Amino acid sequence: MTKKTNKAREALVALFVKSLNEKKLPWNQPWVDKVPVFGSHQNPITGTRYRGLNAVILWAVAMEKNYPDPRWCTYKQAQEKGWQVKKGSKGCHIEFWCVYDVETKKKLSWAEASRLLEKNPGKEKFLKPCSQVYTVFNGTQIEGVPELPQAHHAPPIYQNELLHRFAQRYMEQESITFHEGSSAYYSPNTDSITMPPKENFTSELAYYDTLYHECAHSTGVEKRLGRGLENESTKEEYAVEELRAEMAGAFLLSEAGAKVPEEISENNKAYIQSWAEEIKDNPTILFQAIKEANQICDFVVENGQLEAVREEVKEEELIDLGGAIHDLALEYDAESVSVGPREDMARFVAENIRQGDTMGLHELLEEVKSYGGTEEIVAKAGSLLERLSAFEQPDEEQQMDDREEEMEL
Repeated sequence: MTKKTNKAREALVALFVKSLNEKKLPWNQPWVDKVPVFGSHQNPITGTRYRGLNAVILWAVAMEKNYPDPRWCTYKQAQEKGWQVKKGSKGCHIEFWCVYDVETKKKLSWAEASRLLEKNPGKEKFLKPCSQVYTVFNGTQIEGVPELPQAHHAPPIYQNELLHRFAQRYMEQESITFHEGSSAYYSPNTDSITMPPKENFTSELAYYDTLYHECAHSTGVEKRLGRGLENESTKEEYAVEELRAEMAGAFLLSEAGAKVPEEISENNKAYIQSWAEEIKDNPTILFQAIKEANQICDFVVENGQLEAVREEVKEEELIDLGGAIHDLALEYDAESVSVGPREDMARFVAENIRQGDTMGLHELLEEVKSYGGTEEIVAKAGSLLERLSAFEQPDEEQQMDDREEEMEL
């Protein structure tokens, strides 16, 4: 491990322990409106969204420095775009793991190494993992960087439905039994998750934060990721498992595009001081926990079929939005609206949104918002504009897949 890597990790440990000593968790922050959801720190040039260790490093730095901008890039990248890092700015060290080919003396991404091994099965003895450390600067430290686009979050109903179905699909695929009870816990003996009713939580998001925490615990049994959850554990081992699950739960909310609740559960308040002491004495615990939390997240995302669920919910929301816009148009000016079966009209409008042909819809909703007459109609138009904007964000599938190309910044 290089001196730069050690320095970056030492800085993260110091920030993490400082946060815990202040009774805070790096991912439980009251972000301002412009800051996107937890885990959305990204490189504005490559489209890479930082994950795992780098995501935690950037949260910690953003929290300490109060950076409202989620964008980070290297000095060289900024220069190539004609931007200028402000004089005196201090960057943040992040690290990327790649594969070094001893024969060709070239560094490969994990995806490139995987493809190479498919063609040359005996090649693995010449491939070695290696890390690269980069210094990145936040968007607030860079002159000339475009203004941060306004964030449009998915409507609560749409977001909550995604969170619900994702967890449900994971439990179905893994044959995990779900019960409602007085407390939240995962039982390895019965392979079941128990949760209090939603109304017992301060918000639906707080409910799903806890549910994903328990889903994370469920991966610890032998038939999944095998962390020995069925066995007796010491107080220290249990505390580390709680840290893993808490991180993984936050990662999962991030993957689903949701904000992490600001409130800290009573369960975790009991562990915060313990985590601070353990990490200070043995920093390796933190990095191992981050690594395992990332593995947990990947396991739940894959087996919970998150992308398939996201598309299903998105399609339903599109149809619902299309129908709502059609209904509002009829209410506003029935004579000018094409008449047909509501379902057909809803699908027609939804298809326009899907194809990015939304200018006419915007003009209609803006007109209704300005001249709709009644407060009810004006409010409906404003709400539909917000929902429409949520579908006009850049498609994540069109951005670079940072899981596959981890060498890219």
